[in-house]
Amino acid sequence: MNFTWKSVSSFIQRTIVFTEFCRLKAHGFNRDLVSGEITDGLRYQLIAKLTRLSPKTLYQFKQGDLANRVTQTCSSIEFYFKFFLLPSCSHVLRSIGILIFMVVLNVKLAAISLLLIPMVCWVSY
Repeated sequence: MNFTWKSVSSFIQRTIVFTEFCRLKAHGFNRDLVSGEITDGLRYQLIAKLTRLSPKTLYQFKQGDLANRVTQTCSSIEFYFKFFLLPSCSHVLRSIGILIFMVVLNVKLAAISLLLIPMVCWVSY
């Protein structure tokens, strides 16, 4: 198959459209809702554990110290889910989808563009 500028530009346009579609679908879920559900469940488990502790154990800590620890722990876990884990999964799935879509559109152009990735990484770093 001969590559013309028209076929290359059409391939690029389709890839851009698919990329935007994947971006919208990936952000269709609410990160705050997902991470909030996870940390709420964790918070309830921690509070249930604290209520089962003996009074002797609870008197060893200052008032509010245990609540502060639970709050800080849940906040740091929520931060991890919201800003690291969920976006990482989203980016990996989006990249796989883009690669599949590129191969479905045109195998040769996809192979050419994938061969250029190491060169772009080498030049940029």
